[in-house]
Amino acid sequence: MIPVDAGETLDVFGPRVSFLSSLNLGESEFTLIAGTVDPGVIVPLHSHPDRELFSLSEGSIEAFVADRWHTIGAGAVLDIRDGVRHAWRNMSEAPARLLIVTTVRMGHFLREIGRPLASASAPPSPGDIEKLISTSIRYGYWNGSPEDNAVIGLSLPSG
Repeated sequence: MIPVDAGETLDVFGPRVSFLSSLNLGESEFTLIAGTVDPGVIVPLHSHPDRELFSLSEGSIEAFVADRWHTIGAGAVLDIRDGVRHAWRNMSEAPARLLIVTTVRMGHFLREIGRPLASASAPPSPGDIEKLISTSIRYGYWNGSPEDNAVIGLSLPSG
């Protein structure tokens, strides 16, 4: 049975996430999220104390974990442990679809920074970026600088 509060889909600065299970649990409990990363989308270098388990169900994606890039294909599972720096990029021509098991706390974070899908076609506004930064700080999450991202081969849009 799917809880009534599941099913919400948000744009999280490129990737889209759909909550498949309830966030009405304790923050250390787990939740299930479906993610889609379209071609050309990147998730900049970041880290957080919340563990994430990714299962790629379709497509391929590149994941930077700790110190190097890995190409992940359909059927692969990637376990990101607490505090490990990581990033994503979809350099393929097809969307990558993932199932994500993570903490309810991470689900709340994604819900706070996510935008309704109707807003997804517009680039993030300065207010959206400020919300991401302030929310990350409040949660104790780290976001890499443009220089940190450049070192691993990611170029962040200026704005």
